[in-house]
Amino acid sequence: MMITRVLIVDDNSTNLYMLESLLKGYGLEVTSAENGKDALNKARLNPPDLIVSDILMPVMDGYTLCRQWKSDEQLKHIPFVFYTATYTEPKDEAFALSLGAERFILKPQEPDICIKILKEVLEKNDAVKRAETKPLGEEMEFFRRHNEVLFKKLEKKMVDLETANKEIKILEERYRLSFENVTDVIYTIDTDLNILSISPSLERVLGYKPQDLIGRPVTDLKDILAPESFEQAVADIGLILKGETITATIYRFIAKDGIIKHGEVSGSPVMRDGKVIGMISVARDITKRKRAEEEMRRTNTFLDSIIENIPDMLFMKDAKDLRFIRFNKAGEDLLGYSRDDLLRKNDYDFFPKEQADFFTEKDREVLRRKEVVDIPEESVQTRNKGERTLHTKKVPILGVNGEPEYLLGISEDITERKQAEEDIRKLNAELEQRVADRTAQLEAANKELEAFSYSVSHDLKSPLQHITGYAELLNKRAYEAIDEKSRQYLKIITDSAIRMGKLIEDLLSFSRMGRAEMMKSKINLDILVKEVIRDFEAQAGKRKVVWKTEKLPEVHGDTVMLRQVFINLISNACKFTEKRREAVIEIGSTCGEKGEVCVYVKDNGIGFDMKYVDKLFGTFQRLHGTDEYEGTGIGLANVRRIIHRHGGRVWAEGKVGEGATFFFTLSA
Repeated sequence: MMITRVLIVDDNSTNLYMLESLLKGYGLEVTSAENGKDALNKARLNPPDLIVSDILMPVMDGYTLCRQWKSDEQLKHIPFVFYTATYTEPKDEAFALSLGAERFILKPQEPDICIKILKEVLEKNDAVKRAETKPLGEEMEFFRRHNEVLFKKLEKKMVDLETANKEIKILEERYRLSFENVTDVIYTIDTDLNILSISPSLERVLGYKPQDLIGRPVTDLKDILAPESFEQAVADIGLILKGETITATIYRFIAKDGIIKHGEVSGSPVMRDGKVIGMISVARDITKRKRAEEEMRRTNTFLDSIIENIPDMLFMKDAKDLRFIRFNKAGEDLLGYSRDDLLRKNDYDFFPKEQADFFTEKDREVLRRKEVVDIPEESVQTRNKGERTLHTKKVPILGVNGEPEYLLGISEDITERKQAEEDIRKLNAELEQRVADRTAQLEAANKELEAFSYSVSHDLKSPLQHITGYAELLNKRAYEAIDEKSRQYLKIITDSAIRMGKLIEDLLSFSRMGRAEMMKSKINLDILVKEVIRDFEAQAGKRKVVWKTEKLPEVHGDTVMLRQVFINLISNACKFTEKRREAVIEIGSTCGEKGEVCVYVKDNGIGFDMKYVDKLFGTFQRLHGTDEYEGTGIGLANVRRIIHRHGGRVWAEGKVGEGATFFFTLSA
């Protein structure tokens, strides 16, 4: 016999729904009731083919329902099946069957097995022993056993309830503590759009106390939300109260002190009996994160700008497959490809195999060594500029695990610089050759000049001695006999002969210093300078000189030649100091380069214009044309020549009317 109508009884709506869905899935007609009393009423109006009932229910429990069901003349022949998860002990099942129930099924049960049991109950209905006039005997015995079972279950329920209440209290306390100490702001809103609750964290985040907002309508939130965020919040609240969930929406809040803060807000509806009765939202303060993100955005924009505008080619590759993942504008201009052409490609997609092999090997070296690799020169074949020479540095970008994730390359196009360096090299070689040729010519000319000076000086020295000697004799014998004009003529002849003698001596000295072999040794400049000063004072006559000297270091050089240097510089200083003034000559040393001694001779003479400093040491160079400051210019030329032969340098500083200082360097 097929089951067509089934009455199911359970006070739990979820259990009813699940059992109803199961039975309907097998083509059965199902009627439901929430308790025993409701089930009796519905069965008497429309008797089912089978009743399936829970036991523990309000108003009328399953045991009482079964007893009355089996006592009802209209219903007692309809099979009664218990389906329970509460009464699970053997004596519960025995009591149920003693009331006349056909079967006792424990929840949960496999759907197929459950349906099979129900079919068997109906098919064997005629053979099953019914409780027609044999329930338990006396009425009091039923109540005793019924109450015994019921009280036991109620006692267990009370224990379970007490345990549940304790757990609820613990959960409530945890919720209270969480609600009060949570860093996020949690708030609830009812369907009338009033704020029901809000966590104390509101004050920490925005400066408002919860009581400032609780009980107020959401329209008052415009005081703490930026206009655009308030509009978004109103729209989101509308969606939530319609049953939707809103996640991670960013609002801009206005704190009590006026500072703008960012909050990430999510919201969900609060349901009861399938209806929305309000909403709950959580707002997380992400101001610091937003600031960090904004700072990161600005930093990235700044770095992107630098990368994009750097004049050298910059590129980045993925360490796994060495494919390009970034290129700047300079790289596009150099290679002649757009970024779209380059990205996600590798070197073999653009360059000849030989060049691509070289680039790839260097990339792998960088990743293997995990350090910067400098490639002074590498050739690259470009699209529009032909072959270019690059100076490239490749840098591994390491991840948190210390392994390379990316490879950064910076390449400078040095093609023009290389060509310029080559041109300069050739020019320098040409200039060096010209200098060498010119030096050889000058040396030859100097040798010729030395030879000429030596020859002429010797040829002139003998007749000049005669002129000077006879002029002096004539001056002694005929001085009183001749007139004043003749005396002046005689003086001119004598003075000219003396100057001519000095010129011959300078020429001979110039010639000797150029031809003489150098005899270098350690020289105490202090002793040498004192000797020169002593000799000078013995010959200077009435000329007054103030000497300022300091202790000088030892040097390595030729004593005779260096003596001549000091003689020439001191003579020059006295010569170009007004004769009516007191000459002040200062001799000392300053710090030179490593391994050098720098000596200076300073005077208070008439000085010179620095624009003529390059001509100062020229042979026969005269910067002062007046008779008061006569000189041949050979003295300073000789100084330069001697210092150069010692491997040193010589230069001068001066100012018109404020004296001059001559410097020269020697080896220590």
